Amino acid sequence: MLRAWTVILRAWPRPDDRPDRRRLRASASDRRRPVDHVSSRARPAAGRTLVNLNSGTPKEAHAAASWAAERGVAYLDGAVTVPPPLVEQAPDLDAGHYPGDLGTLHMNLNALEHIALTCEEQGVHTAQPRLMREIAARAIEDGHGASNYLAVFEVFQKAAEPDAR
Repeated sequence: MLRAWTVILRAWPRPDDRPDRRRLRASASDRRRPVDHVSSRARPAAGRTLVNLNSGTPKEAHAAASWAAERGVAYLDGAVTVPPPLVEQAPDLDAGHYPGDLGTLHMNLNALEHIALTCEEQGVHTAQPRLMREIAARAIEDGHGASNYLAVFEVFQKAAEPDAR
């Protein structure tokens, strides 16, 4: 499902080359391959700018950029990381409450899979991203898939219990 987004352009690579925000089309999805989502759903017109907020690998970003260029569309690849309200969740963490209304562990697992694949594609160390992916998967297996990423704390807490070993 496509939604209306506000795109903050202050980080645009060349401020003098910022597109008119009325000519932007933003796209975000939790799908595995960003180019599939962009090509099947976004359909921006030539002369417009497509801002793709999917998580993906550099290889996937290049494929999406090529798809856009073939259609005369400017392209900016990015990702949605953490919604601001998740930063202020200390009381929820203390209470063992991890509301997933702004982002679920399932979504985070998808992003962690993209990070691990990117490391593999780029030939860099993959142990840490794979470990993070494994911890998120464990939290989902323990029933926290609809919670936000902070629910991985339960995995750490469980591992610290004497009888958990």
